[in-house]
Amino acid sequence: MVGGDTRRVTQVDSDGTRYEGKACVSTGERQGRGTLRFPDGSFLSASFEQGVPHGQGSYTSAEGVRLEARFEYGALQGPGREIDEQDNVLFIGQYLDGQRHGPGKQFCDGGGVLLGSWCENILEGEACFMFPGAEGRFCRFQGALVGEWQDGEMSRAYYVEGCSPGTSLGDDDGGALGILQDEGGCERARRRLPRRHPRARPFQLDQSTARSISARMLTADPYEQRRVTVAPSTMPGAGEGLFAKIPLYKGEVAAYYNGVRLPHDEVDNRDWSLNDNTIALNEDEVIDVPVNMAGLDVYCASLGHKANHSSEHNAMYTPVFHPRFGDIKCVRMLVDVQAGEEITVDYGYDGTHGYPSWWHPQLDVHK
Repeated sequence: MVGGDTRRVTQVDSDGTRYEGKACVSTGERQGRGTLRFPDGSFLSASFEQGVPHGQGSYTSAEGVRLEARFEYGALQGPGREIDEQDNVLFIGQYLDGQRHGPGKQFCDGGGVLLGSWCENILEGEACFMFPGAEGRFCRFQGALVGEWQDGEMSRAYYVEGCSPGTSLGDDDGGALGILQDEGGCERARRRLPRRHPRARPFQLDQSTARSISARMLTADPYEQRRVTVAPSTMPGAGEGLFAKIPLYKGEVAAYYNGVRLPHDEVDNRDWSLNDNTIALNEDEVIDVPVNMAGLDVYCASLGHKANHSSEHNAMYTPVFHPRFGDIKCVRMLVDVQAGEEITVDYGYDGTHGYPSWWHPQLDVHK
């Protein structure tokens, strides 16, 4: 096909899909660079051949997530990557017939990385979860959960330490694609992980419900256990507080905040004395460590609820994914702190549902 045989056109299909780009003059068949705009607001920009996408292209969903990959006569095949509205890479890996299929690397909410092999969009078989690091620097005791995933969920994995920055298969852009081209790339990366302790217990998905906080309430999170401890707070009347065991860096996850999952209405309409350890997870749910489970002799699987409030806080709550707890919140450092320093956050009470008895917003005197 020569350049004179095509021209720019606008075509509208019977379902409302709109095509803007080049097409064959004689047949009207889409040929060359063009864009398909779908009724739901999503669109696909690619080179077209014989009327279908063929070659490098990108698909942007109605929510703004962009998939950059290669099309083979209408089918999405080979290496590609997914990017969100803020240009954060969500996934790098192999695709088959439009689905994640083969080795890949998923960047999870909050900074962790899942490394493994996908089958029809589902993570299956041997995989590892790399815990988040800090901003622009490698953290001591960098850890990972290494083991088996079934139906996209961690089924049996062991915690290991001493992972090197190179274990994660490259940086956040296309640099990892070269390793992901072949099936052995993920296995070679896993072999670079250190060995687990011979007496270590495996972990599996243990996501909380409205009635159960954890099946293993007294099994500490090993990543968190390296970083923080609970001791009497330096703030008068505050009881226990959360402290750094090692130097923690800006951007590093210090602790996880797991709890039972309750609807907002239930939490908002009960007495404040029951809400000492509650935090909004999303628009629908609140995470709560019930008062009768607040003691470390009852529950210590996560320690994020032990951080006290301060107007001069050095950490903040952010969303995070943990393969054991699911989507929860974490305590993430805003600045570097030294071992022994207390970790504090801003509870962010706005008075919409009143204040706890210890809260004095005018004087900024807090528990």
